[in-house]
Amino acid sequence: VSTSGLLIRSIQVDTAINKGNSGGGLFDRNGNLIGIVESKSESSSIDNVAFAVHSNTAISIANNIIEGRHLQFADAGYVLETRDAELQLIDGVYYKIDQVYISAVVEGSDAEKAGLQSGDQIVAFTYKGRTVQMVNCYSYDEIKYDLKVGDVIEYSVIRSGVAVQNPIKVTISSLVSSS
Repeated sequence: VSTSGLLIRSIQVDTAINKGNSGGGLFDRNGNLIGIVESKSESSSIDNVAFAVHSNTAISIANNIIEGRHLQFADAGYVLETRDAELQLIDGVYYKIDQVYISAVVEGSDAEKAGLQSGDQIVAFTYKGRTVQMVNCYSYDEIKYDLKVGDVIEYSVIRSGVAVQNPIKVTISSLVSSS
C-alpha cells in the first residue's frame, strides 16, 4: 500500500473500518497484536477492505520517530525473487513458504562487499540476536526500518545447492531516507 508516498507492505483485512478508526490494533485469534490498521479502500465498488501495517514494521517506524530521526531504512543492496513455494504445517496451520533468491546485487553495495551473490538462496538471517526465517521476499522489509549504521546482519545462504558453512555478515554502512 502506498500511503503519503511511502510504500509499505500491509496486511489486507476483510472488515468494516469507519472513517477515523484507523490506528487501532489488529489481533490474531490468540489476542496477539499483529498489525496496526492504517487505511481502508475508498472505492465505491469495494466494501469492508482495510489495510494494516505489520506490527514489526510499525514498531520500527515508531522507533525512528521516537529517536527523532527522519523515516530511514537500511538497503543492503540486493534484489530478491521467489521460486518454488511450498506448504509447511506449523502448529497445526499450513503456511506458504517461498524459497527466496537474490536475483541481483548492487555494485558497491554492502551486500556485494560482504560476498552475497546473484543466485544465492537466503534461508534465514540474524540481527540483534534474533533469527528470522526467510519465508518470502518481505521478511527483510519487516526489520529494515529498525536497522542503524553499523548493525550487522548474518545471512544463512545456500549457493549452488550447497549450504555456505559460515554466515555471510553484511554491515549496514548507510541508511536511505523515505521522504
